[in-house]
Amino acid sequence: MTTSSRQAYPDVNDIRGDLPRLDFDADYGRLLEGKDVIVVGPAETLLGRGRGRVIDSFGLVVRFNTAIEYMPFADGLARDVGARTDILYCNSEVLGDRIVREQGLTRERFVRSCAEAGIKYFVGVNNDYVRGETDGQLPKGQAQLDEFRNFLADSGVSARCRMLFSTPAVARGWLGGYIGRTGFLGIVDLLRHAPRRLHITGMTFYHKGGHLFLEDCVAELDPLRNHRGILPEHMLGHNSYRELQLTGTLAACFGPRLQLDEQVRKLLEAGGRRRPAED
Repeated sequence: MTTSSRQAYPDVNDIRGDLPRLDFDADYGRLLEGKDVIVVGPAETLLGRGRGRVIDSFGLVVRFNTAIEYMPFADGLARDVGARTDILYCNSEVLGDRIVREQGLTRERFVRSCAEAGIKYFVGVNNDYVRGETDGQLPKGQAQLDEFRNFLADSGVSARCRMLFSTPAVARGWLGGYIGRTGFLGIVDLLRHAPRRLHITGMTFYHKGGHLFLEDCVAELDPLRNHRGILPEHMLGHNSYRELQLTGTLAACFGPRLQLDEQVRKLLEAGGRRRPAED
């Protein structure tokens, strides 16, 4: 990249050069190896399409964050978004507060949800840019990973878990200093572990529509704000304009191994004609 990090977008060669710097977990790679994997985002564009059986037919089904609080999905919702969840990517708030400290669902409900959805892996994206480090010797991400592993063991849940460390930092460089959302970091991590194909559906990168799994979500999402409509002060928060454009670069890098649904392709076509003023 030849311009400043705030302005530059990495190209295919930049992405390929950075791949070895991303987190890699051999056990996780074996789970994904040879599989057709589908990432099911929480966008309301999935409603009314009746794709639940198609989604559940994939080798692995991936979801994000507070979807755990709505499992098992009601029959009407399951008809559109499927019922299975093999992998759940979570930010720090979901792992620590909403699950471990039971602010989103009780331990009993968590155990039941894991069993009925069939969750095999939790992945912490470690993109928390507010709380910083712990008071002890371990980085916050490692401390939270240890805490969550203990919680799973104490709850009798057999699902495994891992935490991203280098991937959020590399992605932050690609994003010009902005913090990767859970969904974008999940896509990058999955591609790093080389499934046979990775399909993306139900993601609008906050460009329009609402959120299926957050009661406190604003009605109209904003690519630069969080789901509550808040823009962080004194720091760079999220930037889904950049995430969308980088998803297009990832598609060019990985070719047919990364399959984007019609909604994402339309957003990429529209985004290619306009770049937000703040970039």
